[in-house]
Amino acid sequence: MQDNVVTVAVTTGNEERQYIAQSKEKFKMAELRMAFIAAVEGHEGVRVVMLPSTDRTAENADMVVAGVDAVIITGGTDISPEHYGAEADPKTAARDPERDRAEYALAKAAVAAGVPVLGICRGMQMINVALGGTLTQHLPDRVGSDIHQPSNTSIERHPVRAKPGTRLAKTLGTQPLNVPTYHHQGIDKVAPGLEEAAHAADGVVEAVEGRRTGPHALPGSVRGVQFHPEVYDPRRDGPVNLWEAIFSDLVADARAFRERRRRPTPTRDVARRRLAIGAGRNRPNTVRGRAAKEARDAISRRRGRGARS
Repeated sequence: MQDNVVTVAVTTGNEERQYIAQSKEKFKMAELRMAFIAAVEGHEGVRVVMLPSTDRTAENADMVVAGVDAVIITGGTDISPEHYGAEADPKTAARDPERDRAEYALAKAAVAAGVPVLGICRGMQMINVALGGTLTQHLPDRVGSDIHQPSNTSIERHPVRAKPGTRLAKTLGTQPLNVPTYHHQGIDKVAPGLEEAAHAADGVVEAVEGRRTGPHALPGSVRGVQFHPEVYDPRRDGPVNLWEAIFSDLVADARAFRERRRRPTPTRDVARRRLAIGAGRNRPNTVRGRAAKEARDAISRRRGRGARS
């Protein structure tokens, strides 16, 4: 059973909190809403690990993603505009530079390694920024309304429609769906490796997917949603269970990635056989020599099949 378990890493936020009520002393804490954990661990054969958004994680991003089968980059505060070459708008509240550095590095490392990535709200924005895109720092100034964050104290809803032909459309359909929303920033320029997968009625990009063909195609599954599937409420959010749909897709991508990573490629297989041949060519009566002969025979058979095809 353990061999079939996939590991999904979920990034945390960094907050300073009082450890003891009414104490003046504060501690920096890694925080993660339980909704993210519940959305993933409900699937059979899934291990969820919390990924601290620290400078150590940023420095070791390649090593970190090498040990997991999928990464979720979660929501949180605004991303510092320095990461996409812009000056800060007065309405931008970027207050977690360490988290910015960690998730920026993780997004780049995971995409480069082909590890499946799902970005939620800020997480989608971070994937876009890490791959070369930019952000609109205050959507009401652009779209003329506060539909995406009508309240500063609660998650509200607005309709979103998936773009036909995308993976998201296969998952959610193309009918308008009410989605949980809480963001005042959004994607401006879409990164070259991404394509738009859903929009709000005002044209704001509500989902992206990694390109699979062309010069900017990405090696693995990359998806981002601007809304919050982890807080899906069937009483308010319509007939499609966003929680199940979005996170089930991620778990399926993680399983497929794990299988590909465990499966030896033909190139590596041939290379190993050739090493065995070289090691045992002059010792035909030893175990290694017999293995070398078997390897030579296997390569000869493969060449024979190639000549006949």
